[in-house]
Amino acid sequence: MTMESLIADASLGVRRLLRAPVFGVITVLTLGLGIGASTAIFSVANAVLLRPLPYTAPDRLVAIWSNNTHQSEARNPVSPANFDAFRREGKSFSGMEAMYSFFINAQLELGANREMLTAATVTPGMFDLIGRSTERGRGLREGDDAGVVISHALWARLFNSDPDIVGKPMRLTGFPGPLTVVGVAAGDFLFPYKAMLGPSGFTRASLPDVWLMLPPRSTNAAVSQLSFNSM
Repeated sequence: MTMESLIADASLGVRRLLRAPVFGVITVLTLGLGIGASTAIFSVANAVLLRPLPYTAPDRLVAIWSNNTHQSEARNPVSPANFDAFRREGKSFSGMEAMYSFFINAQLELGANREMLTAATVTPGMFDLIGRSTERGRGLREGDDAGVVISHALWARLFNSDPDIVGKPMRLTGFPGPLTVVGVAAGDFLFPYKAMLGPSGFTRASLPDVWLMLPPRSTNAAVSQLSFNSM
């Protein structure tokens, strides 16, 4: 097939469409819908099935839920007592951390103003478990009870991308004292995914603004989810 034949075929197709404009419009719309649907399906499949999770060794990461057979709930949050037992007795995992199975809301105090934030709560080793470094500072670790990691978007929006943000205080309503910023997440960091969370009526947000330390288990005994790194 030569370029001349392609041009001739294209010209013939255009002339036929111009002679039947209704048919031409329907043809163009059908092609547009087909291409758009194919692109959308591929985008979803690429994000869900093909593209790996943005963590280190994502093929070794699994999330575990309890199976509540009495209420037919296969994704029931794991109790802190069970988490402790799994962590103590589970020999098939190189690491084991927990998080609340829902986001919580918190108010950031900025002088006389208040900014509503969405917070994810995790145990101190979660950042090391999933293997993602922060853009500034570090992730939460043991002893960071008053520590907080903020998202890249929040850092840019409310703190003007302050390069010296690490170590500065940050006051959230409901906490007895100021928290200390220990790190700023990378711009493409996403944890947890919405699919990792259980049903929740607390917030419709899909991305957290801050990551906080999981409170002691005595505060709530049925809201933690597990994330494991298998051997």
